Amino acid sequence: MSSFGKELIHLGVIGNSRGKQQFTPFARFSVRGKHRSCQSITPPTRFSGQGLSDLSRVTRSCSGNQAQNSRFSAHCTNQDLLLSRGEKKGEWAAAEQETEGDCSGQDIDCKKNPPFLVILVTTEYWQLQARTAIRQSWGKERIIGDKRIVSFFLLGTLERQNKSAETRIISESLKYKDIIQKNFIDTYYNLTLKTLMGMEWVHHFCPQSSFVMKTDTDMFINTFYLTELLVRKNRTTNFFTGSINSKDHPIRNKVSKWYISEIEYPGEWYPPFCSGTGYVFSTDVANQIYIISPSVPYFKLEDVYVGLCLDKLRIPLEELHSENTFFPSKVKFSICRFRKIVTCHHVQPSEILMYWNALQSSQDDECIGAGPAE
Repeated sequence: MSSFGKELIHLGVIGNSRGKQQFTPFARFSVRGKHRSCQSITPPTRFSGQGLSDLSRVTRSCSGNQAQNSRFSAHCTNQDLLLSRGEKKGEWAAAEQETEGDCSGQDIDCKKNPPFLVILVTTEYWQLQARTAIRQSWGKERIIGDKRIVSFFLLGTLERQNKSAETRIISESLKYKDIIQKNFIDTYYNLTLKTLMGMEWVHHFCPQSSFVMKTDTDMFINTFYLTELLVRKNRTTNFFTGSINSKDHPIRNKVSKWYISEIEYPGEWYPPFCSGTGYVFSTDVANQIYIISPSVPYFKLEDVYVGLCLDKLRIPLEELHSENTFFPSKVKFSICRFRKIVTCHHVQPSEILMYWNALQSSQDDECIGAGPAE
């Protein structure tokens, strides 16, 4: 599998959380070479004031003045690895480029070559098979019409130090140049941190893109239809769409995965939010969420937290199409049906490849009387 010419953007594992009772996300980081001292961390109930804005300090500590550049090619975890590649300490050279197709040799330099759509895929270390399937299907860098689509994987750190696992992630990052990683324990309830990390990366390094999508590894994304609908919608600012939950309430059942206590959220209803399985927004919204996030209380349900930010920003949720196109559940596959959906949930890696290949090989086939997806 080719790297599609992307720059290395693996932010690495940095910071020291040993001995702290509470984790302040993205605050007071320093480069710690190839070793980390990181114990089990309990996610905070609220941001402590610094919030996401401190990641700019992180990138500066890694790459000097390049924090303000749209190109980022620093792997801050392992200084020895950087030196072994012939780079001088404190300088960051482009990783060696592999070439494939029309996108050969194109760095992820958003000033020179702005993507139309940046897809951010939340993932965990062990999901290599899913990442591989995505890289070979809907996540592969491509040009649709004249619109450039790129994808990146968002990753936290393992709860227990595992040098072999860390080495494999570094190797994968060097090979594909599509992993963004920060220092927080990779658990379901830290998905808010992971998603905001992706938005912050866009804010710092790819604000020239037009749209951003956040999704997961167990999703099928029809990037062709999504691009078509976004072009047709012709919206470039204050736009946010997905599978809309307009009236949802906290689950108070303690055995539920989504249990929320009245201390965590005393309100009776959540503000409108889009299912975290897949939502799309104009890039200016990523910038606005990044800026406002320190003032929004931390909430462990990522999609609801984003909804809280949007509510404070007074950005309404909008439908992308008059028909339902975002499905936060499983959809039975058929070629005609999947041509007219954007997302489908609960998809295995083998199914991702099967669905994608079937759609690609049947582009000229005509669909007659295809009903809506269910």
